[in-house]
Amino acid sequence: MSPAPILELREASFSYGTEVIFENLFLSVQLGEFHGIIGPNGAGKTTLLKVLAGILEPDQGTVSLFGRPIRDEPRMEVARKVAIVPQETGLNFGFSVFEVVLMGRFPHVGLLGLETDKDEAFAREALVRTGTEHLADRLFNELSGGERQLVVVARALAQNPRILLLDEPTASLDLRHQVDISRLLRGLCSEGLLTAVVVTHDVNFVTQHCTGATLFARGKVLSAGAPKDVVTPALLKDAFGVEVDLLVDPKTGAPVVVSRRAVKGGGS
Repeated sequence: MSPAPILELREASFSYGTEVIFENLFLSVQLGEFHGIIGPNGAGKTTLLKVLAGILEPDQGTVSLFGRPIRDEPRMEVARKVAIVPQETGLNFGFSVFEVVLMGRFPHVGLLGLETDKDEAFAREALVRTGTEHLADRLFNELSGGERQLVVVARALAQNPRILLLDEPTASLDLRHQVDISRLLRGLCSEGLLTAVVVTHDVNFVTQHCTGATLFARGKVLSAGAPKDVVTPALLKDAFGVEVDLLVDPKTGAPVVVSRRAVKGGGS
């Protein structure tokens, strides 16, 4: 008998007015899993992530966190357990990087909202984990897009959540930082310190780094399970409308998705 999921969506539907985003959706994530939700642009992946975070409430169905409906949990209690890394973060004031990362401690501070030495230690550790400690005194709004994204990940880690939800976390990162963040998250998950859910349209990110996957398109789950079972040419053609081939990474054995045109004709 498999353990109960740490995060679960059951028979959930969500609409914006008359626009149906998904209906009767099931999705589950196990403790310590690094789970990737993949699908085409405009499929509603960001909306799905917000529903999982409790930011949006489904029209019907339930979102469960540690086996309890998330709607029954106090919002601050949810914030102590779940952190979200959005695709874009707008901070127009002159906060330093350290101040931004320290904001991640907000759910844990007392009624007066005063951070302690412990809170500052969490923030500094998060900066070190993400390789951004050298940016601590810089102004956040003066950073490059990639640097800002790393700092936002650090802010989420400073929150010390049990579950981390990330929306296209590597979109602004160069290759080295993509690999570093991916290794960091997978390491934290494998140590049981974190459960991570990543929303992305980058199929190869999921095959290379994730331990579980969900293919989401047209408002429904097309497949869920191990990445090698979810990322298949037939399923990707159904979801993305393109024909692909799968190569095998000689070091990891993980599938690598390439367009059929690139394989046969050398184009992109």
